[in-house]
Amino acid sequence: MADGGGWSTIESDEGVFTSLIENLGVKDVQFEELISLDADTIRSLSLRHFTTGFPPDLLGEALSNSEPIRTAHNAFARSSPFVDETARQNQDDEGGDVYHFIAYTPVNGTLYELDGLQPHPISHGGCTGDEFPEKVIGVLRERIARYPEGETRFNLMAVVRDLRVAAREIGDAEALEREERKRRGWAWENTLRRSNFVGFIGEVLKGVVGGKDREGEGAFEEWVGKAREETQRKLLRR
Repeated sequence: MADGGGWSTIESDEGVFTSLIENLGVKDVQFEELISLDADTIRSLSLRHFTTGFPPDLLGEALSNSEPIRTAHNAFARSSPFVDETARQNQDDEGGDVYHFIAYTPVNGTLYELDGLQPHPISHGGCTGDEFPEKVIGVLRERIARYPEGETRFNLMAVVRDLRVAAREIGDAEALEREERKRRGWAWENTLRRSNFVGFIGEVLKGVVGGKDREGEGAFEEWVGKAREETQRKLLRR
């Protein structure tokens, strides 16, 4: 989407994206973060892909203008009372990094890269469903190699079948409980993401400062001085 107006930046997190697609009505799938870049790991996830009959330009227009999708998306943005409406525009004008998501999927025997910043899907050659794990690993490694050594501002996620459904089908109570526990953790983390803690932090600071003032003259300044000294010691130990 070239025009980002009205769309908030959300965290690249498996819990966020799983909850997002569920809010959009997508059933029986979830996102899983990949911590190992090898074909066996990808193959074990039983990845799915979905197709649509929309032409690319119409699909992009429909997505960017969809109020329900935008509302569901923005629900996972971090809450903050301080919003700089010019930040995104200034970043683009100054050539700053553009954080976005790129998808790889096999369609009709071809591996495609779907990048919203590109005018069309990018073909990476022939690829069957069985070949996808090996093929996509090579493409991902080639892309990662373009970044400077030590670059960590990206992560990998896979769209997979809802692991709770699979656990129920085979009667694996332990796996089901593990997945339910993970979902509860995601729900808690997403609640925290939506919360604005500025007021809470302000009250805590007022309480701390008030407590030091009651200790007598100079107590607050002494406390701040000790904190600065401790910070300097920690910095020197690095």
